[in-house]
Amino acid sequence: MSTEPRRVGRSKPPVQPPVESPVQPPVQPPVKPPTQEEAMSEKELRINPPKVFDGNRDNFIPFIQDAQVYLSLNDKSYNTDQKKIIYVLSFMNEGTAKTWKEAFLDGVFNNINQDYGKFNDFLLNIKGAFSTADSEGEARSQLRQLKQGKGTADEYISQFRILAGRSKISDDKALIEYFMEGIHTSILSKIFALDKIPTTIREWYDKTSQFDAQYQRFQEISS
Repeated sequence: MSTEPRRVGRSKPPVQPPVESPVQPPVQPPVKPPTQEEAMSEKELRINPPKVFDGNRDNFIPFIQDAQVYLSLNDKSYNTDQKKIIYVLSFMNEGTAKTWKEAFLDGVFNNINQDYGKFNDFLLNIKGAFSTADSEGEARSQLRQLKQGKGTADEYISQFRILAGRSKISDDKALIEYFMEGIHTSILSKIFALDKIPTTIREWYDKTSQFDAQYQRFQEISS
């Protein structure tokens, strides 16, 4: 019985795990500089800032309105209550307004958190300090005393509309009574000579402005 020679097989090499390529981080797009339009949109627009307020109650409403309009126009720059409050305070540098400002800041700085509070609360406080006690009654009194004088009808109408808004009078008949007392008698007589007398305050504004413009034009030609 023959015996075949034993074959010695070669051992297989160990299987190597696949080599993973390193993960490349995502490529970030280059940061583009802001365009001129974008840069301008972030820039504060210095248009008609409020005048310095000295505490005169007659000037308070124009002051606070100008301040709020400016803040609304630059809402990206003044985007916190603190910034808005500090902006308004920066114009209160004279008279009783300065005294009120100093008292307000004392309260802020004596607070541990130095919190300026909410802008709406600040507005309520400042309005309570400087608005007239009877603003509607005061405006009606000023309407009664308002006269066109040597000014143009448009100037008179502009002042009248401001006071009318403050007076909270919404009835046209009442406003017309106030309005007629202040315009020149020559203009008043022309309006009453019309076939159809105006029945709304806006119509009175338009006719008064029209007749005054005609008069001003006549004066220029004849001079």
